[in-house]
Amino acid sequence: MLCTRSRRRILAATSAITLCLVVLVGFGSSVPVVSIAALESVDDGSTVETIGLVAEFWAWDDGTENLLLVETTSGCTVIIICSPGIHAQPGTYVHLGDEVKVVGKVFGLHSPRRLYSDSDRVTLLRRCEFVLTVDALANCWRLFEGDEIKVRGILFMTDGESGFALRGMMGGSTLSLDSTYEIQPTLLGREVVIAGCLVFEEATLTVVLHADSVVAS
Repeated sequence: MLCTRSRRRILAATSAITLCLVVLVGFGSSVPVVSIAALESVDDGSTVETIGLVAEFWAWDDGTENLLLVETTSGCTVIIICSPGIHAQPGTYVHLGDEVKVVGKVFGLHSPRRLYSDSDRVTLLRRCEFVLTVDALANCWRLFEGDEIKVRGILFMTDGESGFALRGMMGGSTLSLDSTYEIQPTLLGREVVIAGCLVFEEATLTVVLHADSVVAS
């Protein structure tokens, strides 16, 4: 027969093992992946994972950074409140148009929703030149107006003043170009990445990319 002291030791060991199992289950549990558009229906305080393109970011004196992410298919946005963690803050390596993944806690009742996160739970997935296309800009170009970005598309010639434009991969959207240097004719019809400033020309009511560089993809 086990004495009382032995029973206590067995119970203590069992409790420790149970606690470890609970902790392991907690670490292994998956965080639900929610699109930015669907965040409006998520309960306040829920922890989720979401993906979007960086449309704006700004830093505060206390080290906190805010990122505005946009979902290009819907045009919906979410604001990330990012506290300093062990890793560097996104502002040190993320550029406008980059695709990032964020895990955070949802809060706020109004649109756009907000996510509380930290620098350890923000992951750079793809650079701007690989995800910010003419098609992607169609629903959210206003968020990038006045910004220096890189856009991917098919280069073609037009009858406009600049003579060149970008066409989306899906063929439905176009973006006018204004270049200060000669674009090589050999790039026509090819997929290119153009860096420049996106502006809205009120005189012609068109969105124009003032190109600084044009490179084949």
